[in-house]
Amino acid sequence: MDLCPWLGTDQDHETRYLEPARAHVCYAQERPADVELDYQARFCLTDKHRTCRFYREPPPPPAPLTPGKVEDEFGPLPGDFPTLWVIIGIVALLAAVVVVYYYGSALWTPQPTVTPTTATNPHPSPTPGATATSTASPAPTFEFTAPTATPTPYPGGAIYSLSPQARTTGWVASNEPRSNHLGDSHLYAGVCDDIIYHGLFQFDLSPVPRGATIHAAIVEITGLDDRRLGDSGVWEVRVLAREIDEGWNRHTFRDVHDASVQWTLFPALSVDDLAVGKTNVFALSREQIRDLEQRLLDEHYTVSLRLDGPLAGENSVFAWDAGHGPATRGYRPRLLLNVGAPPQPPLPTSTPIPTATPE
Repeated sequence: MDLCPWLGTDQDHETRYLEPARAHVCYAQERPADVELDYQARFCLTDKHRTCRFYREPPPPPAPLTPGKVEDEFGPLPGDFPTLWVIIGIVALLAAVVVVYYYGSALWTPQPTVTPTTATNPHPSPTPGATATSTASPAPTFEFTAPTATPTPYPGGAIYSLSPQARTTGWVASNEPRSNHLGDSHLYAGVCDDIIYHGLFQFDLSPVPRGATIHAAIVEITGLDDRRLGDSGVWEVRVLAREIDEGWNRHTFRDVHDASVQWTLFPALSVDDLAVGKTNVFALSREQIRDLEQRLLDEHYTVSLRLDGPLAGENSVFAWDAGHGPATRGYRPRLLLNVGAPPQPPLPTSTPIPTATPE
C-alpha cells in the first residue's frame, strides 16, 4: 500500500494506521491539521495521495554519518558525549572504507589459477633412496570463515553483498496492533514492561543469477543500542516462510509474530554475545543455501527475517543497526553470498525448470 508520507498521528509524525483514524493529522500543511475520514480513505491511504492539494515531495533522509544527540521512542539518551560520538563516527567511516576496498578488490580481481608446484633439491644427497618432495599451494577458501572475512570468489563467480532497503527494516511491538516501525534506525528484539519487540528486515535476491550455485552464505548484523539489555535472555534470527514476503511494509506485530518459520540461523545469542558495535555472524547451512537457490529458480526474489528475543520475564531488549534513519551508525544488515558462475546461456524466466534430461 502506497501511503502518504505526510500522514501521521497527533502524537508522532512517523506513526500511521492502515485505515482511516481520527488520530491522523496532515503534516504537509504549515500547521498539522485534522483530516476527514472519507478524505483519508480516498487520498491519504491510497496511491492517489500525490494528487492532494497539500502534497509536496518529502525531503531526502539525512546522510547516515556521525549520529548526533538522539532520542528514540524509549526516551532520551542517559548521557551526552559529543566527543565520543565524533570519534565513533570517524572510526565507523574508516571501517566502511576498508570494507568497501576489501570486498571490492576480492570481487573485481581475476581469480588466479592454482597449480601444484614441485620443488626438487638441486644438490641431491648421495644417500641411496633420496627422493624429491612435492608441495602444493594451499587450496582456496570459498567459505566465510575466520580469520579471513572475505573468501576467494568461486572461479567464474563473484561475491554478492546484499543489504535491505530503508522501508524494509525496522521493528514491531505487541502494544501497537495496527502499525509498524519500518524505516526506523533500530532492530529491537526482546521484552520490556511486558511488551514484546521483534526486529524485521528483508533481502532482495534479484541481483544473484538464477541457476548459479551458492557455495557459501552468511548474514551479518551489528549492535546499536544495549541500554535496555538485561542479565539474561536468548536471541535468534529466523527466516520466515515465503507467504509473509508479500506486502511486507504493511505487516503488523500479529502478522509477523504468528508467521511460520522456515528455518533458524545458527548460533543462538546470549547476553554475552551482544554489544554496541559488535557484528554477529550467522552461517547458513547447506540445506538453507539450497532453499535460497530454489527461491531464485522459482523467481521468488525475497527472503524475510525476524529477530526474536526473550518473550517474557525480566526486561531485556537489544537493538541492532538497521543502517537507515537518524540514529544509524552506518552498519546495514548484510547477506554475503559466494556464488559460482552463472549458467550459459542464462536460464529463461517465467518458465518451468526441467528436473531431468529427456532421453
